[in-house]
Amino acid sequence: MRKRIMKSFFIPLLLFMWVPFSSIVHGTELAGRYSNSIANYFVFEDGVFTFTYITTKYGQSVEAETMSEPAQERETICTARGEYFMQLPSIELSYDSDTCALKKGFEEVIYDAITDSLDVNGKQYHKVIASTTGQSLSVRSARSVMSTVQSIEDVTAGVNAWKWQVAQAMENLNNNSDGIWYCSSSTGVHLDPFYWTWSSSVGRGGWIPAETVNPSNSIDWYFGSVMPGEGCTECLMAARAVFYKGLLETIGQVAFDNWFSDKRPDLVISALSRAPSPVRMNKPLQEEADLERGDWVYFQNWVSARSCHSIGGMQGENAITQRVASPVTFIGLGIPERGGAPVAGQVILNILRNSWQNTGCPQSRVGQLRKDLVMTSSASYFQDLVEGLSLLSALEMDTPVTDLAGSTGTRKFFKLLVPAGTGNLNIRIYGGEGNSDLYVMREQWPTPANYDYSSISADNNERVELDNVTGTLYIMLDGVDDYSGLTLIADRGATPPPEDPCTNTIQIGTRDYRDSWIASCNAVHRQGRHAKYYSFTLERETKVSVSLESVTDTYLFLLQGSGAEGQIIARNDDYGRSFNSFIERTLPAGVYTIEATTYARGATGDFNLRIGGSTPDTCVVSVSPGQSINNQWESQCSSKHRRNRYAKYYTFTMSEPGEVVIDLVSETDTYLYLLHGFGRNGSIIARNDDSLGTYNSRIRKRLSAGRYTIEATTYAAQGKGPFTLSVH
Repeated sequence: MRKRIMKSFFIPLLLFMWVPFSSIVHGTELAGRYSNSIANYFVFEDGVFTFTYITTKYGQSVEAETMSEPAQERETICTARGEYFMQLPSIELSYDSDTCALKKGFEEVIYDAITDSLDVNGKQYHKVIASTTGQSLSVRSARSVMSTVQSIEDVTAGVNAWKWQVAQAMENLNNNSDGIWYCSSSTGVHLDPFYWTWSSSVGRGGWIPAETVNPSNSIDWYFGSVMPGEGCTECLMAARAVFYKGLLETIGQVAFDNWFSDKRPDLVISALSRAPSPVRMNKPLQEEADLERGDWVYFQNWVSARSCHSIGGMQGENAITQRVASPVTFIGLGIPERGGAPVAGQVILNILRNSWQNTGCPQSRVGQLRKDLVMTSSASYFQDLVEGLSLLSALEMDTPVTDLAGSTGTRKFFKLLVPAGTGNLNIRIYGGEGNSDLYVMREQWPTPANYDYSSISADNNERVELDNVTGTLYIMLDGVDDYSGLTLIADRGATPPPEDPCTNTIQIGTRDYRDSWIASCNAVHRQGRHAKYYSFTLERETKVSVSLESVTDTYLFLLQGSGAEGQIIARNDDYGRSFNSFIERTLPAGVYTIEATTYARGATGDFNLRIGGSTPDTCVVSVSPGQSINNQWESQCSSKHRRNRYAKYYTFTMSEPGEVVIDLVSETDTYLYLLHGFGRNGSIIARNDDSLGTYNSRIRKRLSAGRYTIEATTYAAQGKGPFTLSVH
């Protein structure tokens, strides 16, 4: 190759006679990313390049050895690497490696210095990012706004959110002891026919969401409380399901159902080796270091069920990548044990090896992480979804977006470019009716489970205050209830820093305050400790929750009045099983102060104070163990988890682990949920329709210490009537 460069030494000199000077300047800035679509792009840097592309050719001759190995999807995302040599206007690519083994030898592409674009076999690749860490350049694509090269980083930010939620979905499934049951593909895999329908027209056959329910209901069933006999699955099916759950938790219920109502085969769940879905893509690896959070991997045992029947379900493990720092960790449906922490790949291989050695079967293959059977969320599919549903809109500084509306479960996303030197930045929603929450995240789409900043209350008045933030922010409005007439704005409203570094005046609304204990700020109510103070005013009765989290052992006070000298209303040292602190009280109108301090003398360090406030929700009341409540369903209180139903909510606290039995009795056909946390929006722990041969509902569950909510609702839409709820 060195001789090839020397022979071409004088060619660039001749090109100076033909290429305008401005083009030569552009040519020296080749480094960067050139994209044809979200999943087809080149990255050039320091004489080497990476080419990421999609193909349908990979794996056509590859048959999975057993039914428990992952399916080969319709498309494969490949990564080729090599060196490049510039002989303007041509660039010679020399391929060194390709995960799909399709790119080899040399390839010539044509560089247009005027438009910063590449011609690769007649396909145009436009420059998107000036360098691997740079910002978007001008748009030169003729496609729609959401599919232009400028928006590729926006869709990538959404795909990254999806991948994060895929890993979270696997963790949630692992932690849900009442979730879908495990069985091998040979011992009766089945799903509830109310939610899932068998279809022989998808690959070799699989279950797709039933036409009688929303697709989101089918997915949520998989992650809820599944009774024995209702559903039984194995690790490959679980891996499929978490991709869909991750997407659902990223874009929200309304968008998910709108998109998949007539695309149900895209959500196929099957134990068979070939039931492909466009939602996922093959992603063969060169190195384990190329894994990302949310990737689906397969660990292969040293023996297959074909050659060793006694190995059963332990011939391999499908798992989802959790953490990509060293060591990389994974969760499958069978390994680690249900509720266990993510484990390193070597732990999975050790368990598989032990299961093989216990059978006495001879080795029939190599135990390994199969680098050719990795799968990931499909960026091209997500781009089509974003375009088809118009999920992302632009937000300009100081320009309000008005008359926003949405139903419960609707999520709207906005992109905001914050110029350098902005200083203080306020992002607000206000006005109208209903309830929408506000989430903000840098460089990635936020979700209610993953965000940088949030504001959550019982109405539309939400506000996030940022300081010295520049670059790209993504904003999400989450429709907790139906809402309309809402306004969104980002402006430079200045909030001057407090003159006293120990005291702060704040507004109530769920948000985070990141701060530090310093030696010059002393606690009034714990001698020898340091503290920070936060005062706020309530104009009406409000339910206030305060959490104080730190690696330092914390202590928390709620005071009546403004300043450090107020009277103590409540205090907390440790909450749950942690050394963090938590206080929740319904307070009348007035002035209050939070004292955030430490358990130990002289302790310092960083902390996060989260403060939430909401007017009392008349649909949510507290209940004590041993109590029975008579109530009735009415149209003012809607169900969060069953569309077009009415519901009442009952909160309770478990001070220590124990079993709880909840009974819902009525002449109306009932439906019962148990949720994490206080209020309507907690994730589902358990659910029940009919119990003991009746239309009443019962949940029996062993719970850890913590806060929980019961949702008492009906099976049929708009069901009304009296009911009795009992908690034991």
